Amino acid sequence: MSRRNERLRGAIGTFIRQYQRKAHPRHNPNDRHYDRQVEQQVSHLQPSELSELMSDQGDEITLAEEQAWYAGHNPPGVRYGYRQRVVFDGQQAGEVIELTQVRPVPGYRVETDQGDHIECFQSQLTALPHPTRDPEPRA
Repeated sequence: MSRRNERLRGAIGTFIRQYQRKAHPRHNPNDRHYDRQVEQQVSHLQPSELSELMSDQGDEITLAEEQAWYAGHNPPGVRYGYRQRVVFDGQQAGEVIELTQVRPVPGYRVETDQGDHIECFQSQLTALPHPTRDPEPRA
């Protein structure tokens, strides 16, 4: 399991404990603090992705699957290829640089146009059309 998924699993566990905690008697019922950023991430996950993070069922990619993916042959269920342009959560554009897992849902590492690296699930990405080159002007 990747470090990002381990951090996210820990953040989700903490989030769930804080979110479900009952308010203390004679105190403000809104005294339960939790990370709004984690809440947003959780709300964007597919149920299968959340279940996988909470139960540690995800498999790392095998060497054969990784080599085939880098060669341009996506394993079954994998939608995005190496260096494919994508948008993460409809906001940040970038390129897929690594396939991190295949089962139960594909996961990727994306390098954003700003140079940041994001690990995400397939459902969080949207493919961008390939840029077309303008034809060279005729002489």
